[in-house]
Amino acid sequence: MKVKNIIVKLTIILPLFLILSCQNKNSELEKKVEKLEKENAEILKKQKEQQNAQENTANIKKEEKTLQPKIKNYEYKVKDRIADYEAARDKVSEEYGWSVEETQANEKLNEKLDDELTKVYNLIRERMSESRKIEFRNEQRQWIKNRKKKVENSNNGEDGNPGMGGRAGANVEILTYQELTKDRLIKFARIYDNME
Repeated sequence: MKVKNIIVKLTIILPLFLILSCQNKNSELEKKVEKLEKENAEILKKQKEQQNAQENTANIKKEEKTLQPKIKNYEYKVKDRIADYEAARDKVSEEYGWSVEETQANEKLNEKLDDELTKVYNLIRERMSESRKIEFRNEQRQWIKNRKKKVENSNNGEDGNPGMGGRAGANVEILTYQELTKDRLIKFARIYDNME
């Protein structure tokens, strides 16, 4: 009977012991899994931070590549180029006088002024935020429309009718275009010089 009691007790105690040891092992495993999950989360966080840092570095390098070095004393350089363009035009005027050649020389000067204006406009935009670029573009478009109106009306008298006809009237318009563009170009050169 004693043996029987021992066997019965053992059959009850042994499964309980096994259950308790399994629970201990499960809790140890759960702790290990929890620890591994924390370590994994930290690794993922570090990887994400490194990826963000690499992306930021790549974006900065990309911006540095697209942003050209700033040209110093741009206004003075533009004024020198304008003087050269005007000297070439004046040479034609002296040689041919009030002629088709002079009109063509003035038109060529206006094309060069427009090229210069476009160049400095793009240099300024390059250094602006995206929202400011849109605003600046819209301002420039409005200025172009206003310049066109002023040029068209530059040869008109007080009564609104053209004051001069032929080449003389065309030259008045060309010279008005020239002065308006030159003023805008120098204004933009000053803006560019004052930018960081």
